[in-house]
Formats: sequence, structure tokens, C-alpha cells
Amino acid sequence: MAEKISLTDIKILNYMLENDSQNLNKIAKDLGMPTATVYGRIKYLKQKGIIKRMAPELDLEKLGLPVLGLIEIEVENQGYIDELEKKYGKSSNIVWSFKIIGNYDWLLAGYFDNPSELEKLVNSLIKDPFVKNAHGNIVSHITRFMQAPNPLKEV
Repeated sequence: MAEKISLTDIKILNYMLENDSQNLNKIAKDLGMPTATVYGRIKYLKQKGIIKRMAPELDLEKLGLPVLGLIEIEVENQGYIDELEKKYGKSSNIVWSFKIIGNYDWLLAGYFDNPSELEKLVNSLIKDPFVKNAHGNIVSHITRFMQAPNPLKEV
């Protein structure tokens, strides 16, 4: 069930989604609210688990991780996904891991130094006895990626 949040909370969340800001003073100034209100509402949203973390948006290419790879994996049995997650999902390259419904059962997304590094992980997966099929995709351009729909609407 969705948590009830106030209009003030929605304004703060929409601002944060649109501006990627972690500076409470800037958020408060731009929204015309007291800093104490913004601080209190963000603290409340964290306690409720609505805001899971506040993290910077990084330019991964400048950090030497220019390749975003998506790996689609078909497993022999759905029960194996948890075992595979322990083995491969915690790799330092992997940033998202999804159990999915469709042509594949598990989707991994990660940042890699080069295509060969992605290929190495895909080849490891293919050799795993729990894996029926796997293939990797390299993202050429991200045309739109958001954490949540924007703007959020009152629940």
C-alpha cells in the first residue's frame, strides 16, 4: 500500500528528482520553504523508506567506466536466481539486478571498462550450470533514465 505523503513532501521530492540536489539550503531557497522544514520532511521521508539514499550523480566515463551493459539471463529454474545473485549480482560492476517476467528471467545492468569486460562476465554466466542462456547488450545512448516518474502526484 502506498504511503500517504503531504503536498510539501511531493514538492520536495519533485525538486530533488528534477534538480539532483542534495543541498538542503538550496532546496529550501528554491522552494520558498524554511530549511528546517525541508530537513524535517527529508528526515521523515527517509524514516518511512521513501527516500532510500541521497547519492551524487557521477560521470562514469570520467571515472573510467564508459560502457553500460545489460545482461539478459534465462535460468534452468527460477529457484536458481537467488544463488546466481549471490555469485554474480554482487560483482563490483553490477549496479542493478532485476528478476523479470518475459523472454528472460533475470536482468543485470552494470558499468564496465570496455566491451571485453562485459563479454567476460557473459561468458562466465553461459558456463554456469544454472544458466540456460545469456547475452549481453551495450547501451549506445541513454535517451531517458529517471529514478521515478516526474512529477510525482499526490497519493
